[in-house]
Amino acid sequence: MGRYGPLVGIVGVVLAVVVLATLPKGPATEQSQPGTTGLVPEFRPVSFSEARAQRLEVEFGPGCDQVTGRIAIPSAFAAECFARRPGNGGATAQGVTAGTIRVVLYQAPPDPFIDSILAVINANDTRQQLLDTYRGFVDIYQRYYETYGRRVELIPFTGNGGAADVVTARADAIRIADEYAPFAVIGGPLLTSAFAEELAARGIIQIDLASARPVRFYEEHAPFIWNTLQAPDQTALHVIEYLAKRLAGRPAVHAGDPDLRAKTRRFGRFYFAPDEEARALAAEFERKARDAGIEFAASVAYLDPLSLQASAAQEIAKMKQAGVTTVLFTGDPLAPGPLTTEATAQHWFPEWIVTGSALVDSTTFARTYDQQQWAHAFGVSQLFARGLPEANFANGLWRWYYGCDPPAKNGSLTVYPSPTVLFSGIMAAGPMLTPQTFADGLFRAEPIGGGLTVPRVSFGYHGAWPEVDYTAIDDAVEIWWDATAQGPDERGVEGTGMYQYVDGGRRYLLGQWPESPPKAFDPEGAVTLYREVPPADEPPSYPPPADRGPESGGERCHV
Repeated sequence: MGRYGPLVGIVGVVLAVVVLATLPKGPATEQSQPGTTGLVPEFRPVSFSEARAQRLEVEFGPGCDQVTGRIAIPSAFAAECFARRPGNGGATAQGVTAGTIRVVLYQAPPDPFIDSILAVINANDTRQQLLDTYRGFVDIYQRYYETYGRRVELIPFTGNGGAADVVTARADAIRIADEYAPFAVIGGPLLTSAFAEELAARGIIQIDLASARPVRFYEEHAPFIWNTLQAPDQTALHVIEYLAKRLAGRPAVHAGDPDLRAKTRRFGRFYFAPDEEARALAAEFERKARDAGIEFAASVAYLDPLSLQASAAQEIAKMKQAGVTTVLFTGDPLAPGPLTTEATAQHWFPEWIVTGSALVDSTTFARTYDQQQWAHAFGVSQLFARGLPEANFANGLWRWYYGCDPPAKNGSLTVYPSPTVLFSGIMAAGPMLTPQTFADGLFRAEPIGGGLTVPRVSFGYHGAWPEVDYTAIDDAVEIWWDATAQGPDERGVEGTGMYQYVDGGRRYLLGQWPESPPKAFDPEGAVTLYREVPPADEPPSYPPPADRGPESGGERCHV
């Protein structure tokens, strides 16, 4: 979700214990039998579906849609309602009292690498605008989601080091723990795991927007680390299945060179490897690919886009000499620029396979690549078929509630996911809020979303992955680059070149990819942009609150 916003992380909300069965189910385990009417133990959370099925004597607050059983806001990700309680368990965990839940918002300091990416997409929201937008979404959820008498206190914290600064990341985490003792932290440095490790060691939840941490990292630090996108090794499973079922053993028919089109696909790979963990993930990917019958004739790691600019000629020559017809790219959104430029300079026109990494599957960045090369790009994305930028679901919810645009209009989609996960977990945890009950609540929740323009989101184990899942998005879509299509990019900037979403954006869970040639470069059924939300994805319509909606302007309109 977040990577459509311009302030997104450059590397591609979950937590867990080793197995779902070991999670505690709350302090009270008594439960009325189906078909009976009964009272509920004081502190056990009760969902709308459970209450109806078991005829439990509980009350749902005014924020609940009594017809759908979901929170009454116009959002495809509105959570299932939970019953109100007259009180709570008091100080149930660090950062939790009878009246408050302390949450720290990490705001990154300037960083040359990250800033170079943000400059390309004109991400000009200020730190204050982003903070005000976070606070605005917190206010919305505080009003509608059940928090059992507690209010979320959001505390801003400005980091002191770069995105990859391990020492400063640890120091910042320790300082947050010592000075604020929060229940949870939103965000963190993008290119190091040290920040999350230190928080977990101190019993603090972290909800991150995007990182390159593998599934095992979440398992090892459960139940404290959550992510709103897929883990890189989860996306890799989609890519491997796509390669094995749709590409391997077939001619490279989408290459730009007629000689390559006549050859059976021979794969090569460029990947971002700034540290040992990234290199281990790359080795694991290639091992799993071999198990699926896919070999790489050439595999090239790079440390950063600047070093790649200096070595691009040599690396492209390696691919060309190895007879590669089809190149997988997994890395940052700047690197395809020098690679594609150099490939054209060497008169080499292979297929380029998009693997869903870090904004490479965004129209904004794809327009910056050599278009002679990218006209032959297609593959897999965990993102979703686009709508008009001004009508994205984050801005839509904000306008419904406040009657204006959010202060961070460009970055609203990067802000939106974390408060959504935070309040969903708080509500599902019940009155006895702890990191364990927070995890238990999110794991119990049924998957939501899954439409053409809405990814499927779930946590725990709901059949999407072979392991217990600690990240949000489950499914993926097939895309291809249409170098001639015209329209707005994710920022609303009109231009030429757009991603096409195959079959209108149909999404696949792992194991569901069809065994047939890809539908890349087939315009039939493909969509670049939905000017109206597909009916199946349209959230329920509710009148805005009279005291905070368009009628009054809303205090957040004047930030």
